[in-house]
Amino acid sequence: MKGIARTDDQRAADYEAVVLAFSHLSNAVISDLAPKGALTTAAETGAVLLQLDAAAVYLCEETTKAIELAATYQLELPSKKTYVPGESAVRKCIDTGAPVAVVDVAADKHKGMPALAKHGIASVLCVPLKVGEKCLGVLMGASNTQRKFTTSDVEVLAAIASQAAFAAWKSKLPSDVVPGQDGASISTSDIELIELANRKIQELAIINKVSEGVISTLDLNQLLDLALDQCLFAVGATVGSIMLLDEEAGTLTIKAAKGLPQEVVEIASTRVGEGIAGWVAEHGQPVLVHDARKDPRFRMYRYRDDITSAMSVPLKARGRVIGVLNANTVEKGRRFGPREVEFLSTIANQVAMAIDNAQLYDRLSRRSAELASLLQISEAITSILDLRQVVTLLSQKFMAMTHVEACVILGYDAETDRFRYLDGQGLTNRKRKSAYLELSLPVATLSISSGNPVMVGLDPKSDCFSEIAQVEGYSTAACIPLTASGRKVGAVALFSCHKKPFSEADIQTLGALGGLAGVAVHNALVYQHTYDIARSLQFKLVPTVPLTAEGLDIGHRFLPAREVGGDYYDIINVAPGRVGVVIADVAGNSVPAAIYTSMGKHVLRAYAVEDNAPADVITRTNRLVCEETTPEVFISLFYGVFDAGERVFRYSCAGHEPPILYRPDGSVERLRADGLLVGINPNIEFEEKEVKLEPGSILALFTDGLTDSPAARGKFGVDDVAAIIAEGALKPAQELADNIYTRLMEIAGKGTQDDVALVVLKVL
Repeated sequence: MKGIARTDDQRAADYEAVVLAFSHLSNAVISDLAPKGALTTAAETGAVLLQLDAAAVYLCEETTKAIELAATYQLELPSKKTYVPGESAVRKCIDTGAPVAVVDVAADKHKGMPALAKHGIASVLCVPLKVGEKCLGVLMGASNTQRKFTTSDVEVLAAIASQAAFAAWKSKLPSDVVPGQDGASISTSDIELIELANRKIQELAIINKVSEGVISTLDLNQLLDLALDQCLFAVGATVGSIMLLDEEAGTLTIKAAKGLPQEVVEIASTRVGEGIAGWVAEHGQPVLVHDARKDPRFRMYRYRDDITSAMSVPLKARGRVIGVLNANTVEKGRRFGPREVEFLSTIANQVAMAIDNAQLYDRLSRRSAELASLLQISEAITSILDLRQVVTLLSQKFMAMTHVEACVILGYDAETDRFRYLDGQGLTNRKRKSAYLELSLPVATLSISSGNPVMVGLDPKSDCFSEIAQVEGYSTAACIPLTASGRKVGAVALFSCHKKPFSEADIQTLGALGGLAGVAVHNALVYQHTYDIARSLQFKLVPTVPLTAEGLDIGHRFLPAREVGGDYYDIINVAPGRVGVVIADVAGNSVPAAIYTSMGKHVLRAYAVEDNAPADVITRTNRLVCEETTPEVFISLFYGVFDAGERVFRYSCAGHEPPILYRPDGSVERLRADGLLVGINPNIEFEEKEVKLEPGSILALFTDGLTDSPAARGKFGVDDVAAIIAEGALKPAQELADNIYTRLMEIAGKGTQDDVALVVLKVL
C-alpha cells in the first residue's frame, strides 16, 4: 500500500493509486480472509490514500453499545481498559451516523480525547461503518499534525468505510447460520442485510474487475473497448457504446460500440443537448429510458424499437463531462432499474478517470513527438543544407506528426508568384511530380495569399477539389505557409481521408512548425543556388590538360572531397617552348573554397601568360588575394615553368607540398623553396629556384589530400608515391598518375576528407 502513495500535496489525487487501493481493499473484502484482515486493510487504505499517519477501526456491540478496537494501522492503542481513546468522537459518529472531524485533539477535553493526544494524535476524522441503516462501528483516520479535512477527504474515507462495513458485518454473523436454512435463528431484517451485503460484495467484485482492467492500458482505443465490455457485462447489457465529447465542436461521437451496425458507428454524431446522449452530456445526469418515443425531452433521428430498456450515464473527470456511456438491452421483458443506473454510474466514474488519463497520455505522447520533430527540424536548419535531404525530412516529420495520408512541399517565388514542386509523399495512384503539384496547388495558393494556415474540405463544391483528391479518397486538406525572415518561401500541404483530422491546437502547432521549416527550406534553397554557381565554377576549374606539351608527357587525376572543392591544377603555355604548371589548395572544400579557387586560378594565369618569373607571378597573386579576400582565405601554391630548350625547370613555392623529382639514375628529391601561404601577408617575398631535368626525369606535383588523408595516414605517403614512380618509370605519365590514384583508393577508399589533385610530368 505504501508504494501507491503520492509524494506531492495532491492527497489521493492520483487516479491509478486510488483504483489500486480500492482494488486491494475490495479483494480483501470479497476473499475468504478473516474479517479482521479486511478491517486492517481498510485502516491501511484510508491512511495511505489520505496521507494520514495512522488509522483505526472501532466496532460497536449492538446490544451493550460497548466499543471495541478491532484493527489499527501504525497506531498502538489500549483496547482492554476502562476507557476508549477518542471515545467521544467515535460515539458521536455512531449515534448520528455522520462523519465527525476534530481538528485540534489536544483542545478537546471530552471523553477519550486526551488519551489520543497522549499518543501524539493532533487531528482525527471519523466516518461510520454502515450496512443499510445499521451503524456497526467507525473508521478513524489520524494525523500527527493539525489538519483541516476536506470534503474530498470525507468522501474517500466514507467509500473505504462502506466496504469495511461488510467485512465487519461478516465478522458478526454466526459461522453456522445460513439464511433460509431450517432452524436458523436470524431475523428478517438480518436476512435482508445479508442479502444486501452479498449483492454489494458481488458488485465490489465486478468493480474490482473493471478497475483492474481500465488501469491495465494507456492506449485509448484498447481502453475504450475493454471498458465498454466490462461495463456492459456488469449490468447485463447486450448493446452499448462509449461516446466522447469534442469540446471545440460541441459534439459527441462513438469511439467504441458493441451490438451496433458499423455504418451507424461511423456516421453517428450528436450535438450536446440533442438526443439522449446529448441531454446527458449537457446536464451531467444519468437517464433511464424504457420508451424514448414517449419521452418529450428527446428528439431522435432514428429510434430502435427492439431496445427494451436503455440507460445513459455521464463520464465525468476532473469536474467536467468528457463523454457518455450508453447501455441497452434487447432482451424481452428485461428492464433496468435505479440500482443498475447507480451501479453503472459508479463504474463510469472509474472509466471516465481512466479515459481522461489515457487522453492526457495521448496528448503528452503527441506533444513529445511534436517536440522531437521540432528538434529535428531545428537541427536540420543548422546542419543540413542539401535541399533534397531537407524536404524529405520535412515530409516525413509532418506526416508522422499529423497521421495524414499525403504531404506535398512546394517552394514559392514571390517575385513571379509561382510555385515549384520540391517533394511529395503518399499518393498511391499517381506518383508523378505533376500529380502532386495539381493536388496541392489550389490549397497552397489559398494559404500563401492569406499568409496563414488553412484547413478546407475537398467536396466537389470546394475550390480546392481535384480529381486526384477524389480518386485517393481525401476529405480534408490543410496547408501551412513556410516563412523565413517574414518572407514566404513555400508551403506544406497535408491531405487526410478524415473529415476533421486537425484541431485548432494542431493548426497552431503546425503554424509554428512552418516557421522553422521555412528557415530550413530557405537556407537549403539559397545554398542550392550558391552551390549551382560554385559547381559551374568548379567545372571550369578542372583543366582540359593536354597529354603532351613541348618536351613533356603529362598525366593528371583529380578527386574533390565534395562535389565542389578548393584544389586545382593548370597547364599554361606562357611562351613558345615554355610551359607553366601550377597546383594549388585553397583552404576548405566547399562552395566558398570553389569560388576563391576560381578567382586565384584566373589571377595567376593572367600574370603567368605575361611570361613573368615564377616568384614574381606568386608575389603579384599574393598581393591581389590579400586585398580582395577576407582574412581567413589562404592558398598553398606551387608554380613552375619548364623551358624545353634548356631542359630547365624554374619554380617557387607558397607553403605547398614540395613536388617529388625522380631522376633516371633512381635518385629522388623534393623541390623545396621558401615562401608563406598566399593571402597572409601582402609584403612577403618568395624564393625562386631552378633544376636541370634530363630526359626520363619524372616530376609529381600533388596536394596534401594525397598523402594526408585520415584513412591513409601512416599507410600511404611520399615514399609510396616515389616507389610507384620508380617501379613504373618507363610507363607513360598518365598511367603513372592512374597507378598512384588507384593505390590511394585501395588504402583510403571513400575516407578521403580533403580534395586530391595530382599532376605527373615526364621529360621526353
